[in-house]
This record gives sequence, C-alpha cells and structure tokens, in this order.
Amino acid sequence: MARNRENCITRSSSGKLGQLVFTSDDTIRSRPDTSKRVWSPRQLEQQQKMARAKEYGRMAISDPELNSFYAEKAAKKHGLGAWHLAISDYCHPPEILSANFPGFTGKQGDVVLIEVKDAYKVTEVAVSFTDTCGLQECDLSQEVNFRYCWKYTLKSDIECVPGMSVMLQAKDLPGNITSKTLHWPFDCRETIRFTHAGKPASVKKREKSQLRPRRG
Repeated sequence: MARNRENCITRSSSGKLGQLVFTSDDTIRSRPDTSKRVWSPRQLEQQQKMARAKEYGRMAISDPELNSFYAEKAAKKHGLGAWHLAISDYCHPPEILSANFPGFTGKQGDVVLIEVKDAYKVTEVAVSFTDTCGLQECDLSQEVNFRYCWKYTLKSDIECVPGMSVMLQAKDLPGNITSKTLHWPFDCRETIRFTHAGKPASVKKREKSQLRPRRG
C-alpha cells in the first residue's frame, strides 16, 4: 500500500528535490552539475532574463491586484497559475502590428490609429513627432472600444517636413516597451503594417501567384 502511494506521488509530481529531478513522465534523475560549464553570452543573457522574469513573478503574486489579474487568466489554462502567467508576460513584450494615419496633414485634431497586441494587457501607447529642430509633440494614446486599437489625437498643429520621425511606443504590465519609428513622408491612404524585422510595409493587394505548369 505504501509503495502504491509512493508511486502515485511520484507520477503526480515534477520539479527538483535536493539533487534529484522529477519529471512528469515518471522519470527520476540526478540534477546535472553545471558548475564547470562555460556559458555563451546569449545563454547568460537568457539566464539573466529568466532571473528578472522570476523576480517579476514573485512581485506579481505578492501584489493583490496583479495576483488577481493573472489568477483570473490562469483559471482558463489547465495546470498553470498566476506565477507562470506573470513570468510568461514578462518574457513577451507587446507587439505593434500596424499604424494608420487617415487624412493626416499635421493639423490639430488629426488622428493616428495604432494596432497593438499583447498576450495579457497593454497599459499605454505613446506617440511622438520629432523633426530636425527637436520634439514637436508627445503624448499618450487612448484605447478605443475596438480590438487592439488605440487612438492618438494631435493636440496642436505640427509641421510635417521631410525626415520628421514618428515614434510609436507600447508598454505592458511588466514594463516591457516596444518601439516602432516611421519617417515622413509616407502614404497616409494605406495602413502601415510592421514586419517581424520591425520594418514598415504598406498594405497592398496580393497578386495571384503564377503556378508552374506540370511537366509531361
């Protein structure tokens, strides 16, 4: 009976206990010795990132508001808790998917629509306009009642000169910031989508691909 109980505990457990490692597939092995291992700069960077993520996770579960937020999300995911989701949130910064400047001329009241996505929550989206003389305007956007959409409204007239840069910045709960920069002039009639490499690309209709004829 004791043996069956021991097997049951082993099968339902995973993690580390002293120098032993328990896995979910009923395997028990010794903890590897990494004291003499030489880590690459990229591996060290990843380890430091995970250390910061765990620090954020500890802070999040000790904060009643953040813990409640992540716990509510975790309730929909089998086998995960607020701790796991907080770490995941730290490791995944927000994505700026696109920007739209409908009829933009630099006049007060002109709008910029920014599409921003995050696995959990975007806390703020900022827009700034800078020319060769310096910053013209910078302020926060307002989230609108539409999926992933934020709206920025110009507070005053600005001068749209060649080379003016428009910086979009999105921030999430852990404080990760993602930035994208555009340079004037660009076509305000088209939605500008950002590739994974960060370069803007205007949306154009795809042409039908030419299929190669089959041989014999």
